[in-house]
Amino acid sequence: MEDMTKVIDQLAEIKRTIARLNEKKAVLESVILTAAEQDLKNTKYKTVHYNGTLGDRVTATKAASVKVIYPSYLVSIFGDAYKDVVKEETSYKLSEPAKRMMAGLYLNEYSELSIEDVLRDIEAPPEKKELLKKKIKGQRFATDKKNLMDIAGLDEKNAEIFAYFAAEAAVWNDFLKLMAVNGKNDPASIDRALELIDSAVMVDESTKIAVEVRDA
Repeated sequence: MEDMTKVIDQLAEIKRTIARLNEKKAVLESVILTAAEQDLKNTKYKTVHYNGTLGDRVTATKAASVKVIYPSYLVSIFGDAYKDVVKEETSYKLSEPAKRMMAGLYLNEYSELSIEDVLRDIEAPPEKKELLKKKIKGQRFATDKKNLMDIAGLDEKNAEIFAYFAAEAAVWNDFLKLMAVNGKNDPASIDRALELIDSAVMVDESTKIAVEVRDA
C-alpha cells in the first residue's frame, strides 16, 4: 500500500503548482488583454491575433453584452415583433438576433448599406459573387470569414474586414425590417427608435482570449 503521507504531499504540491501556474496565466492574459484593447482601439476590428514562436496562437475578441435598463421601452422599440424577440421573466431577455441588433445600434457599429452593397467591392467572378450573396449573412463572423476566404479567395485580413462590414450592414438591415414590420419606417420614427434604444439598454464591451496550441 502506498505511503499516504507521500500521496498527500504530492497532491498538495500539485495544487500549489496549479495555483502558481494560474497566477502566472492571469498575468500573461492581462498583458495580452491590455495589448488587445490598445490594438483594437479606434478601429472597426473586433478580433486581433498574436502568434508564438512555435506556431501557437492567441485570439483576442471583443464581445458586447446587452442589459435592459427600461423594459417598458422595449414594446415601443420592437412593436408587433415584441413577443417574438423578448422573453419576459423576472428579468427581460432578448433573443440573440435582437441582442446583436441592439448592441450594434447602441455602439454605432452599423452602416446604412445592404450586405449586397458590401459584397460589391469584392473582386471575384460573377458566379462566386452570387454564391457569396447566399452565404454571407452578417450574423456569424467566423462563418462569414471562412466563406469569404473559401469562396472569394480572400486572405485572412481582408476576409475579416468584409465580415465586419457585413455584420454592420446586417444590423441596419435587421433594424429597417423591424421598423417596416411596425409600419414605422419613416425618418422621424427611425430617429425616435434609435433614441429609445440608447435609453432602454446598456451595452458593456469586454475582451476575451482563446489560445490555440499547436500539436507537438
